[in-house]
Amino acid sequence: MRLQKQKLFQAVYGFSLILGFCHHLVPQIGVLHHRDIGVTMVNLATYVGTSQAGFIGAMIATFAVVLPSFLIMLAVTAVLPKVIKNKYVQAALRGIKPSMIGIILATGCWMIFKNLFDSSFEKISIRAVIITAILCAVYFGQKKILKKSVSPIMLIVISALLGMVGYAL
Repeated sequence: MRLQKQKLFQAVYGFSLILGFCHHLVPQIGVLHHRDIGVTMVNLATYVGTSQAGFIGAMIATFAVVLPSFLIMLAVTAVLPKVIKNKYVQAALRGIKPSMIGIILATGCWMIFKNLFDSSFEKISIRAVIITAILCAVYFGQKKILKKSVSPIMLIVISALLGMVGYAL
């Protein structure tokens, strides 16, 4: 039993070291982005689990890495219906709403400009302009003509198809 506790401690300590490495050292080197750390941790857990205990070890290690996030989301989901009716929570959400809209809008604009221009902002990609124009026409056209907005999932599917057709030619 003591040996199992020691191995568990070593595994947790090792994962925390790797997370610290990914968080502090990797951005300085430029190999990974901070957004890639979660994927790296899951892949690393799967690899370590496989190398130590085969398929079962991979399943347990991957589950152990994903479990804390899952439990937090489960707890928030369980508590949210009760808490959402609180007047202070409502006030906080009303305050957060404009900033969330701003963040989404800024991200959308950034994505459009990043895809329309090359890395030096000197040359415009005609394909990206055409795809963006078609997506805007679909979105605003359906809203104007049918008085109903298009589903975001449908926009994603349309943009994926346009991207495959536009960049395959």
